[in-house]
Amino acid sequence: MKTNQFVRILIILAAILLIGVMAVFYVIYNWEPEPQNVLEEKVIKVQIDDIELTLENSRVDFLPSGDATTRIIVVGNNDNFTLQTNVSDDRLFIELENKNWFSLLNFNRSYSLQVFVPTTGLTSLSADSENGRIGAKDIKAAELSLQTDNGRISLESVESETIDAETDNGRIELTNMEANMTVHTSNGRIVFTDTSGKLEATTNNGRIQLTTDTLDFPIDFETDNGRIEIQTQTEPTNARIETHVDNGRIDIFGQTSEQVTFGKGDTLIKLDSDNGRIVVE
Repeated sequence: MKTNQFVRILIILAAILLIGVMAVFYVIYNWEPEPQNVLEEKVIKVQIDDIELTLENSRVDFLPSGDATTRIIVVGNNDNFTLQTNVSDDRLFIELENKNWFSLLNFNRSYSLQVFVPTTGLTSLSADSENGRIGAKDIKAAELSLQTDNGRISLESVESETIDAETDNGRIELTNMEANMTVHTSNGRIVFTDTSGKLEATTNNGRIQLTTDTLDFPIDFETDNGRIEIQTQTEPTNARIETHVDNGRIDIFGQTSEQVTFGKGDTLIKLDSDNGRIVVE
């Protein structure tokens, strides 16, 4: 008798679970995002050399303005935010705050920030986000500092001398750039594509990848859990590749040695993985 009751309970629970799963899939396949509108816009016509941005629970994209002005635009369908700007000594301070945390539970309503920077470029640009992706494309900033607690960082065709990017949870992608770069993620992959300069990358959990034409610049890659992969068109002519791996194999242009020297070995390339293979090809 007890066995039959237990079976009935299992059947009821399974039916409830099945109905819940079907409801979720129905919402996903029939969900249509609400139209994105310009919620607020500010135009800064005075000269801006530096930008400091802090925001929470929002994505931000930095793009060229096409002229000497700086434009700040909030787009979306959720007006539960406060946008504040202040200019002091050619430095622009931007702050975007969420007014109502409960509004975050409505996944069909959101907002994001777009910052259009002067075409002439900036001396420095910094962004600090609690939750949200940070992106930049086709802009100029001598110094670039980006940090987010949860979200991807994506940079493409950015002209800069020094780049510092860090995220606790999220991928970091850097494409078509030459600069001194220092990047770190606690959980996420780091991907360099067509990049060069002085590259330093660390991740606790994630793969590090580099695609480049030549290996004639210093590199320092370190990951606790994940492979390191470098793809290049030609072997370096004046570099020393030093590798270390606790669990995994080493393949440096077909060689399995921990250290391989090309030419005089003046350029140091350090690759360290605790758990994961190291491949340079």
